[in-house]
Amino acid sequence: MALTAGVGGAVKKPCARHGRGTVAHGLSDRIAQLRAFCQVARLGNLTRAAEYMRSSPPAVSHKMRKL
Repeated sequence: MALTAGVGGAVKKPCARHGRGTVAHGLSDRIAQLRAFCQVARLGNLTRAAEYMRSSPPAVSHKMRKL
């Protein structure tokens, strides 16, 4: 496993899910998935949530399936 030095000398590990990016990349994916879920729950409709998030309904659906 290759380690790289990040900002301020912090050590970053490659993302375990697909080997590229960093662990923080996986965290940002999870946050986007949770935001999609919360918007659908709040608005009660996937299409309205997609419009609110300026995204397409299939993209929002995909994010929710990945949870």
